[in-house]
Amino acid sequence: MPRKSTAELEADIAQMLAGKPTCAGIDTTGITTTPLTEGKHRSAAEYERCYLASVMARANGSVSEGARIAGLDRSNFKRLLQRYKIR
Repeated sequence: MPRKSTAELEADIAQMLAGKPTCAGIDTTGITTTPLTEGKHRSAAEYERCYLASVMARANGSVSEGARIAGLDRSNFKRLLQRYKIR
């Protein structure tokens, strides 16, 4: 892992002192206002929704092809699409 420059370290320290943790790609605003398990559930659900939408785009809207790409049974895949109102 490459070492951080002095400017990068100073930016990290300034951000920590501002009370907002450094987490790549994650908005940490209000992150500690919910219990850990609830936050993990929300994150997993958001990932699943995003993943399914991406698979359907790659499959050009075909549920059968999407299920194949995702490695899921077609009926399970379709149930997930319905849960997230993707199709």
